[in-house]
Amino acid sequence: MEANNGQKSLLETEVYKDPAVTLVNSLKEYGLNEKQQEEIVEYISRFYDFDNNEVRGDLDITDTSHQEAMKVILDKYLDKERVTEEKYNDKRVAGLLFNLHRFLTGYRGYDPSAENSSDVINKKVPERGFFHEGFEIPEEGVIIIDNFVTKDLPKIVRVLDDRGIDLGRIRVRVPMPLLAAQLMMMDEDKRRDFEETVSMLDSKQFMLPGGISDPHEMNLHREKVALLYSPRTLPINPRFETNQPKDRLCEASTVTKIKEILMQQIEACVPGGRIIINVTVPEKDKKDQYPQFAKTEMVEGKKRTLLKITQQITDRVLKVMLGTLRNAGFERIHEGKQEPIPEYDHTKPVEAIHVVKVA
Repeated sequence: MEANNGQKSLLETEVYKDPAVTLVNSLKEYGLNEKQQEEIVEYISRFYDFDNNEVRGDLDITDTSHQEAMKVILDKYLDKERVTEEKYNDKRVAGLLFNLHRFLTGYRGYDPSAENSSDVINKKVPERGFFHEGFEIPEEGVIIIDNFVTKDLPKIVRVLDDRGIDLGRIRVRVPMPLLAAQLMMMDEDKRRDFEETVSMLDSKQFMLPGGISDPHEMNLHREKVALLYSPRTLPINPRFETNQPKDRLCEASTVTKIKEILMQQIEACVPGGRIIINVTVPEKDKKDQYPQFAKTEMVEGKKRTLLKITQQITDRVLKVMLGTLRNAGFERIHEGKQEPIPEYDHTKPVEAIHVVKVA
């Protein structure tokens, strides 16, 4: 099946043909020793039957034991003494494994087979949909899609195609293990939809460098950016952690790192370009807490008990993020917190940051 420009599509690549093997092999890019790789593969085998190359027939992704099993693994990466004594890799790997866990367990809106997020098209509140027809798309610049390949990309491709946008402008940024996990876990209905739409793209439009734990680590190669669709990629990231105590120094370090990441994303944005980033924020009674050292805890959600990495975005950090965007010439298109979504197992409100570059 050929892409729209006659080049090889993702469907002809090894990651699509054999995502489970690709996922296991990609772990070698993260500096993991044999023991670490084995315990991760053992965790993945809870969901996937490697012998028969299929999702386990008796799988219940809501089983709390999956959350507990990943907690055991993450604690080894987040415990400072363990990192030193047993040479577990840096906290980038913890962030990658947590997102892998979210895709495998359909955690908080990460189900690879689910319908597209309302961040793409929002029927109830149209202006909250990033690809709403009322929003202009600059003629110059690429359209970046982060992480959500099976869930959101098919709908985005259809919407852009209907609007007459050159699909060759799309760039998909996703760490290889996360792409492979989504391809492994999607059901047959999603697979048909995915194949029909993604076949219209060139495999080179997928940015898949080895050893990357987060889309924001990927170089845009000086391309101008028209749209950056990056929901749910900044809120929880253990690499924001500092070695400072849990006080204002820790918060200042978090601010510095987030500002650096933001600037890397927004400096290439063209006038009229837009960005969407959703940030989980503290509950009202926890607004004044400082960022915590990254650690895990089990939290009873709306529907099930979930593993969580402690929140590190405070109201003060959020204000710095908004100020950074404002100083770079961006204006907010809409404001307001989105309360916890029951079907997403949310336990925290979300601040939707949808901005447009006006200067």
